[in-house]
Amino acid sequence: MRFLLLLLLTLIAPTLSADAWKGEAKAEFFGTSTLHDWSGHVPLKPFKAEVTLTDGHPSRIQAQLEAGVVEMDTENEGRDEKMHKAMRAEEHPLIIGNADWRMPRDLVHEGLGKVPIALTLLGRKRTVEATVTGWKRTEAGLEFDCEFSLSLKENGIEIPSFLLFIKVGDEIRVKTRVSLRRS
Repeated sequence: MRFLLLLLLTLIAPTLSADAWKGEAKAEFFGTSTLHDWSGHVPLKPFKAEVTLTDGHPSRIQAQLEAGVVEMDTENEGRDEKMHKAMRAEEHPLIIGNADWRMPRDLVHEGLGKVPIALTLLGRKRTVEATVTGWKRTEAGLEFDCEFSLSLKENGIEIPSFLLFIKVGDEIRVKTRVSLRRS
């Protein structure tokens, strides 16, 4: 009897497996100013993600992503210098995002949802709420977009005005395309 009960539990219990996957990502960021809108991009360092599969579907993703402040590029050298200085790149060379997402099945099937990211910027840790979209499962792994907004002021980033009247808007929108592949 005991054997039959264990066999039944084994058959109906979800199958869990956690593996280290390789991750790649690139972030784009978008801002405004009193003169015009602007944008930039930054590659993220290759990373490892711990992906837990439940019955073949991702149910948890854990990862730490890092971007170098001096690698942020708006394709305008003067603006880039001011941005790197405002973000105190020498003192805080990395932007770090930590994700530990427990993903409900509807996120996997619908491809969208709200998830927290623990963001370290200028040495300050904050949690931002990101929206996951563009969810796609491939034979090699997973792909999705992750988007959030942040306030320069709340994160201690002070951008000086230019010519006394050109000011950068406070909100920056960040969109990251993430690709995870089985190791």
